[in-house]
Amino acid sequence: MLDLMLRVLRNDLAIVDTYRRHAGPPLDVPVSVFTGRDDPVAPAETAAFWSEHMSARTTTHSWPGGHFYLFERAEVVSSAMRQEIDAACHAAR
Repeated sequence: MLDLMLRVLRNDLAIVDTYRRHAGPPLDVPVSVFTGRDDPVAPAETAAFWSEHMSARTTTHSWPGGHFYLFERAEVVSSAMRQEIDAACHAAR
């Protein structure tokens, strides 16, 4: 389990270290942002910035916890993800 968690953490940090934003028009796709309110790596306040890059709906879901909040709330987070996917699929019809 430790090896798995370290691999996830390394990959998260690699994304943060290597990401470069490219200017372009806002994306016209719905986006759902999931955050941990106490995440020191990706603070919940930064979720609002996603809406600046989208012309479609941006929905934010935030739960107590840090960067790995979803491990403590897997059922409720996965339920929220399913609801967002269902809503996007129905809107696309």
